Amino acid sequence: MIGYNRLRLNEDELAFLRKRYPQVDYDNLMYLVEGMSTIRNIDILISSLDYDIEHREFAECKDEEERKAQAELCRKIREKAEYYRKHNGKNYVKGFDAEAYCRKADEISKIATGEEIGNDIYRIDQSINYIRSIIERFENDKNLWNIAVYMGTKFGELMLDDKLLSLGFDWEMAENWKYPVIMEPVKKLNIDPIRFVFDKIRSKDLSGALRGTCSDLYYRFLDQIRETK
Repeated sequence: MIGYNRLRLNEDELAFLRKRYPQVDYDNLMYLVEGMSTIRNIDILISSLDYDIEHREFAECKDEEERKAQAELCRKIREKAEYYRKHNGKNYVKGFDAEAYCRKADEISKIATGEEIGNDIYRIDQSINYIRSIIERFENDKNLWNIAVYMGTKFGELMLDDKLLSLGFDWEMAENWKYPVIMEPVKKLNIDPIRFVFDKIRSKDLSGALRGTCSDLYYRFLDQIRETK
């Protein structure tokens, strides 16, 4: 099992759900990889919460204040469940096919380094260096941008798989942006792997925010996350 709680429920919320809705497979719902079984469980949970919010009077509660608190708890959990249902998996951004882009990135890496990226972030840096060495062959930035989308998506997926997904991050379309970034919606922290790769390819000056490798950017971002706790 993956050791994190995808719905980001606290202990009291989880205890409440297990007692009230025992028909839901919570281990499958929260900890295993996404699939149809996960979708079914999230739908069962949302339907159960919706019914209670709309119809139940929480007769087991002792007074009106307790009933209101119970209903509010259901609504709060329902918001988390709906967010997860909407964003289940990594391909929920319309028109953003992360799996296909990662395959393209592996094809580029095979040309640049002789090997696919796989789980090796360093091969992304090798590919970037290769593209920089032949950048004069590109007629315009559109082709470079497409390459950056492929390589940046692969970079982002590796970060998500390593740790960021477990911390509540996923691909999001940020306001006024035309492409997705990796964002945590509560703290509003984000990292932009696609733009980073694009700027690394195009820029003649790799100092400042562009210094170091993809791994360096990732570790700096993890430090930033720790500082916000």
